[in-house]
Order: sequence, then C-alpha cells, then structure tokens
Amino acid sequence: MTIVGYTRGQGDYQDANSNGLFDVGESFTAYGESYVDANGNGSFELNGAYQADLDIDNDGTNDFGWDTTAYQVNVDTAGTYSVASSNFYEEFIDSNNNGTLDSTPTAKYQGVNCSAAAISAGHCTNQIELVRSLRLQMSASTSAEIEGPFGRKSDDSDFDYSQTVSCIDVSSGSKQLAWRVADSASRRNHLAEGSKISVVPTDVEVKSESGTGDVKSISPTHVLSVLDPTNNGLTADDKYAYLNQRGHLIAAYIGIPDTIDELLGSIEIKVETVNAGDIFGGSINEVDLIGHVATLVSGSALVGDIDVSSTKQTFKLNIQNSCSEGMGAGDIIISTDEGILSNAVITGTLGAITYDDANADTNIDTISIVSSDTTPNELSFDLEKDADSASTNGKLTISFQPTGQLISIIKDYNVDD
Repeated sequence: MTIVGYTRGQGDYQDANSNGLFDVGESFTAYGESYVDANGNGSFELNGAYQADLDIDNDGTNDFGWDTTAYQVNVDTAGTYSVASSNFYEEFIDSNNNGTLDSTPTAKYQGVNCSAAAISAGHCTNQIELVRSLRLQMSASTSAEIEGPFGRKSDDSDFDYSQTVSCIDVSSGSKQLAWRVADSASRRNHLAEGSKISVVPTDVEVKSESGTGDVKSISPTHVLSVLDPTNNGLTADDKYAYLNQRGHLIAAYIGIPDTIDELLGSIEIKVETVNAGDIFGGSINEVDLIGHVATLVSGSALVGDIDVSSTKQTFKLNIQNSCSEGMGAGDIIISTDEGILSNAVITGTLGAITYDDANADTNIDTISIVSSDTTPNELSFDLEKDADSASTNGKLTISFQPTGQLISIIKDYNVDD
C-alpha cells in the first residue's frame, strides 16, 4: 500500500540580499506537479492501474488480480466523499487546478514571498505541493504460499523456476533446492513479522540453508512495471526474479546423513504463521540416498546368481535410480571372467557397443556401451560358458565410467559356467 501526503508550500530560493523575499535575479528551484505512480513504471498514465492482472508464473492463474468489489474513497477540498470501484488508478496533484498534469517545471518562482518587482515579473503566481510518500506492506498473518522445490538449471546458472522437482539423487553428492514463500497466492507479499520459516528434513541431512529463520519487518518490493499483462516484454526469468523479491527465497543443500536407515528421504518447508499455526508445503518425498541400481532379468525372473553351465542365457539389464534416471554421460561396462558375452542389444538413447574378447593376458570378456544422457539405461546381452573348464566360479560385473573419471562398480553377480 502506498500512502501519499501533500500540503501547500513554496519552492526554495537563494535570498542573496537577506530581505526575506524572492527578488528578480535570485536563483531558485522550480517544480513540476507530482503524481501517484501506481504501477511503478516511472511515468503517468491516466488509467494506469496499481497492478495489472498478470499471470507472472505462467500457471494459468492471474497473480495480483484485484477483487472487482475493491474500491477507493476520494475526499475533495469541500470534504465530500466519492467512491471509485474496482482498481486503484494513477492520480496527479493538480496544484494550479487546470485539469492537466504539468510535469515540466515553470520558469517562475513558485511561492508567496516575492518582492513587488518579482510579482510584476510573473513570479509567485503559483505555489507548489510538498509531497511525501510511504509504502506499507500489508501481509496476511493466517496463511502462507509455499512454491517448489526448484532444482538447478542444467548449466547450473540459477534455479529452474519453470518446474518443480519431485525426486532428487544425492547419493553422489549434495544437491541444492530452492523454495519460494509468500504470505498468500493473491497478495504475494513477505510473511508477516513474527513468522518463522524452517526446512524440515526426514532421513536426509541439510548441509546448509539460507532464507530461513524468524521473519523481521521487511520493506515492500516495488510494484512491477507492467501495463499490458499479455505483452509486457519481460522474460520468464524476470518474472520469476520479481516473485522471489516479493516473497522469501529459501535455498538448501541436501545430502546423505551420517547414518542411512532408509533408501529414500524427504524434505519440506514449514511456516510458523503469526495467527494460524504451522503450514507445511513444498515437499519432495523422494530424495534418493542410494543412487543407481542395476536390475538383471532372465526370462521373467529376477537374477541373483548366474548359471550358464548347461545353456546360453539372454539377460535384460536396467540401470536407473529412484528418479528414473540413467547413468548419464560415460560408458556402461559389462565384464566377466567366466563365460563369453555376445549379442548386446540397446534400447533408448544408448550409443555405440564395443566388444573386448577375453585373451590370455586378462581372461576378461567385456562389453562397453556408450551412455550420453540420463534416460534409464536398458539393454540385453547373451552369456554362455567358455571353453575353460578348469574354472567354474567367477564374477559378472556391471560398472560405469563417467566421461573423464574413474570406473565405479554398480553390482557384481556370481557366475557358474
């Protein structure tokens, strides 16, 4: 809310001869008429609404839309009240009562203390309005709007506010999430003073956080400079940044706890309101603590140990985490020291297949498959016994080598050929 107060007064001048009057030739400052810049765009529009309806977060619902029953009360100099319905429009202070905004300063001194010669020269014809304004933020104390969580963009330049995250994998390192908190969906103000914001983890550890704690008195953000809600020239990032400024941006790094009791953790935001108790929101119920899991199937049966001593078998391999993500960029490596690997068939976005047959030096049979993105990794391959009957107990190992990094083992299987 913007409160504008003004009173009749006069401009300043340099009283060079100290006679208490403005004299011709003395320097002075002239002022144009002031106005209420309701929409904050730096110019006056006769029908400029305080805040245009705007679907700022592109969710199909206008933000900052005014109730059509809202009204303003005007009081004229005679003390007569008049009511204007709906939105709050821009007004100007008509100091000279000509019905027009005169924003360009006059070339004459505006005041009452003029010498006779100055009056004859046209000075002191008008006065000015001394104007001051104060913006107040009227926050709801019985509600809270919690949006998110938002993950990082693929280039890690910022958070991706265009979509929320339902699952995150922290098995290989902490990940950062963000939430946006406001007093309500319609007001989009900061929370009322005395509220409190907390990050609430379950079976995960919050490594660091920002934006949480007790809410103090906060100055309101300027009104968005928007007149046309359908063609305002703002980028999506501009809009999201404005919403962040109007409320509270909460960020937290989430990681694996010292002791893992569950495969999945969860996290949410809690707002302790001033007058309506605790409000929870922005939950993410799948924080993957284990990471990628390899599943091997033969026919329709899940494979534990492998036995190809009597016949060749075809296996289907699936690698993904709880977020249904594959391994990313690198090489998926299937290797065995017992048996012969062949007939690898890929699905989805997996790439080139390379065979490295067992030899006298390594006695390891290997298939390497290129992975380029996080699509779930699915492929099939054949395994049959080799000609070496001296050794029957071995291993089949599923590994992954990220591009430019070391190999890590995903899973081992016992092999009998």
